Order: sequence, then C-alpha cells, then structure tokens
Amino acid sequence: MKVKVFILSLLFIFFQFELKACTDEFNQFTDNISSLRSKRLLMYEDLLSVQKEFENLEILLKNQACEKETIKSADAILMEFKEKRIRTLETYKKMNIAEEAGMNLSEELAYLNGKNSKFQYPNGSNFLKRDLPIKRPIEVEIIVEKKYEAKKPDYQLQPDKFNKIMADNGNPKCPDVINQNEAVNLNNVRDQDTVGWCYAYSASDLLSFRLKKVISAVSLYDSGQTIAKDIATDEGKGGYIDESITKFLNNNKGLCLEKNLPSSDFAFCTHTRYVDFLRSLLRHSERGFNQGSLDDLFCMNQNIGLAFPGMGIDRVRSLANVYGKDQLLERLFKEQCKELAFQDFKAQPQVFNNTRYTVDTILSKINEQLNKGDIAAVAYKYHLISPERNGDHASVVVGRRFNKESNKCEFLVRNSWGKACSQKEENGVSCHKNCDGNGCRYSGHFWVAEDRFKTALTGVTFLP
Repeated sequence: MKVKVFILSLLFIFFQFELKACTDEFNQFTDNISSLRSKRLLMYEDLLSVQKEFENLEILLKNQACEKETIKSADAILMEFKEKRIRTLETYKKMNIAEEAGMNLSEELAYLNGKNSKFQYPNGSNFLKRDLPIKRPIEVEIIVEKKYEAKKPDYQLQPDKFNKIMADNGNPKCPDVINQNEAVNLNNVRDQDTVGWCYAYSASDLLSFRLKKVISAVSLYDSGQTIAKDIATDEGKGGYIDESITKFLNNNKGLCLEKNLPSSDFAFCTHTRYVDFLRSLLRHSERGFNQGSLDDLFCMNQNIGLAFPGMGIDRVRSLANVYGKDQLLERLFKEQCKELAFQDFKAQPQVFNNTRYTVDTILSKINEQLNKGDIAAVAYKYHLISPERNGDHASVVVGRRFNKESNKCEFLVRNSWGKACSQKEENGVSCHKNCDGNGCRYSGHFWVAEDRFKTALTGVTFLP
C-alpha cells in the first residue's frame, strides 16, 4: 500500500512538473509574439517570424503529455494571425499591390480562404494550412470612402445664440461688441498649422460669416506659385485676402465648403502637421505609392481620406501620373471642389492699407464693421503685438470692449493657430477664454489694446 501511494505521488509530481514546463513554454511563446499581435497588419516577414516561433514551440512540447492541449491554445492565437494576414491582403488589394516577396497575393488570399490548395509560400512552408476557421467576417482596415466629419462645437448651436452682443459700458467711443454666428464663433477657431496661408483663413472667415456656412480655407490658396513650391519650406510666399476671394469666385463661379476640402483638425496617423502630410504625399506620388512599408502606405491612404474626403491612393496615383508632382495638389483641391456652393454669390472686398490710408482710417473701418454686426480681416506685423513670432500675419477682428482697469479700448482678434493661447500676455495683450459651468478654456482669440494694435496694423479687408 505504501509503495502504491509513493508511486502515485511520484506520478503526480511528474505531471505537475510537466504541466509547469508546458505553461512556461507557452508563456514564452506568447511573449515572443506579443509585438506582432499588436500590429494592425501582418507583412510576409512578420508571418515568417510567427512561423518560426510556432515551430519552436512544437519542438519544445514534442512528446510531452500536455502537448496536445497547449498546441490547441497556440492554434487559437495562430487563427488571429491568419485573420490579420487576410486583412493585410485585402488592404493590398484595395491599394492595387499585387505582389509581396515574389508571391501572387491574390493566390495567397484564395489559399487562406480555402479556395486554392496548390499555393505555397516561397520557403516551401505549409504554415497556416492547418484547419483554422475564421471566426468573424473580415473588415478591411482602410479608409477610402469615409466622409469627413467636422468636429462638433462644445455646445449645441441655437438660432439666436450668436446675435450681436453689444453693451453700453459708459464709453460711447468703445461700446462692447462681439459678432459671431453658426459659421464663425468663439468656439470654432481653425488651425492653419505651419502652412503660410493666414490670408486664406481670414478670407474664409469673412465669407463664412457672411454666408453662415463654413467655407474651405485651403481652397482659397493663392500665393502666385504652385502649392508644391509654397510648402517646400515653412516660410511660404503669402498672399492677399481680397485677391484670394475674387480670384476663386471669378475662376470657379461658386465656393468650396469646408466639409468637401477640410482645413483643420486632421487626425493623421503618421503626421502632426498638415504641411508634413502634403510633403509626404508628394514624395509618395513620385514613387508611385509603391515604396515604403505596408503600415506607411496604409496610413497614407487613411490620411488622404481625411484631407480629401472620399479619395484614396488609387485616385491620387492616377492624378499624379497625369499632372505630375508640381500640379498634383492643385488637382486634388479642384477634385474636392467640383460641387460648389453659393454659385450666384458675388463679392467685391474693400481694402484699406497703410500705403494709402492712415492707421486711424484703417481703425475706423474696423469699428464701422463691428458696429453694424460684421467682422473685418486685418493685416498686421505680428511681432509688434507678441514677440514669439516674427513677420506679417492676417487674422479677423470679431469684437471690441472697453477695459475699465486699463482705461483702454481693446479689440478681439480671431487667430488661426488653434485654440491654445499663442500670445505673450502682457502690455495690453491677453488671451480670451470661453467660460461655462465646466470652467474656462482658451478659444484661440486674443484681446489687444487699441494703442498697441495701431502700431501693428497695416491694412483692413471687409465685405461691404
């Protein structure tokens, strides 16, 4: 009896030891492939790495009592990779990529879907021939037809919420006023990023305010040179607010909406700056979108869908083949603006600049626009307001107030650098905040005292 118990004890210890060995080997296997499991797509070289790790696991578990159950667990993971590889091949197909590592990808896709038993990988492996059913339908992780959805305001727009705000502050020469509506308000500042197109964003705000519909800012690009040349450096050539409006209307007989050609709030997967995306697009176009990793091409295709809603790599490649790198971006902009709004709209912007008018005259025109419930675009020397950036800039003036503490009239400037406070708050300059029950947040607007504003102003443009 004692001998029998002793033998059973030995068998139990042996079994426990072997079970622990299987667990250790399996954990090591999952650790080794963890980075591959986190990838969205699976390239062929990744597939080879998975195969190697799986074969190593089979060798380590061979003839162990726990081999069968452990391999079954590994098979469940292997099925994930099979699904991921199918998603990858579907993505390749959408991007018109037919081969990888010398393999015909259509044949591999048929093989993984059980429709081509003769297919073999280049290394002669029968890997993934195991019976691994797909648990769910494959959804291709690629954005081509997805329509752009502009970010919603923090609050629900009400018909009367944006009426002109005007108050008697005891100073008839500087009554408080803030002009805003559904299209241009204190909560929807855009971000021109590092493209030097402030004039186009200001022109767009003038049109958007007048028409109560957000007009695409980048569609009004007009520097006199190709976009490719303009974005070659971070400087850019600049342009004129009035000309960007009149030239677009004369050439197109209508206006392009922001929803068709977005100008801000891009959730790019590979870039943080709009200009970097455009430069990358041009580089890829020169190579026919056939170089770079699959992840790079996947992200480029997704980024294209965000900047040019409804478009994908195939269409961009076709346009690049016809028009070349230098004209590609212009053609993309034109493609997005085929369906124009406000086709009967006409505009004759009025311009008062310091080459012909005094700064007092320019300021009086700004006040006239504010007093009648409108806004005005201004050109000014930005560094004379805030020293962190140098050079000429354009923005829109949307409000005015009398500051009783400083005893000065101040103007509210709507910038185009996002909602952060970009100005150095001192000497008559302060960032505007939107406040509600949840606290206060910067709005991308800033207040500037009249005397300081006058030193920087070089011109005003408005729609009569």
